[in-house]
Amino acid sequence: MIRDALGREVFTPLSLGNGIGEPCPQIDGDSAAEQLPQWAIVVFPRTARIDKVIIHWGKAGVHTTSRSCRIQGWRNNHWREVACAEALSSEQTTRFTFKPVAVGAIRIWQDAGCGPEAVPGRMWLAELETEGEFVGDEDVDFATIRDSLELEWEQNYRASRAPITERVLACMYGTVKEQGE
Repeated sequence: MIRDALGREVFTPLSLGNGIGEPCPQIDGDSAAEQLPQWAIVVFPRTARIDKVIIHWGKAGVHTTSRSCRIQGWRNNHWREVACAEALSSEQTTRFTFKPVAVGAIRIWQDAGCGPEAVPGRMWLAELETEGEFVGDEDVDFATIRDSLELEWEQNYRASRAPITERVLACMYGTVKEQGE
């Protein structure tokens, strides 16, 4: 447990990769290149009041900065937008500072196709940091967050595959229309 000068329990920067608050070129991760929203999430053990998120982007020759992304916080069993950035340029680090918000988790959200210029269907991160302090003693309900994410993913996946499924079923049932009909 870490305490600040006032004796409050606080957390140190959380890392998506190696636990060190500096980006490490050997540790990064990218998502599948699909035309679906991409996201990375940090679930806190207890509610945390945060006011800053720092994203260190991966590097594949150039920095793999998403062209736009949003910071969302999990509060009252829903994701709520905390900050957003549009038209990001290729940089190593993107910093988001906002009014303190109490959340059980944070998520970096990237809409489909808004990844780096070279691979727009991917999100490519090296490190993810948050700053703030823990508030309250109750554990965060990880299972509810997990179930929400699973349902959301299934809905996004189903929606993205609907045109393909429709064509396949039409072929199976002989209801395919020729072009121009």
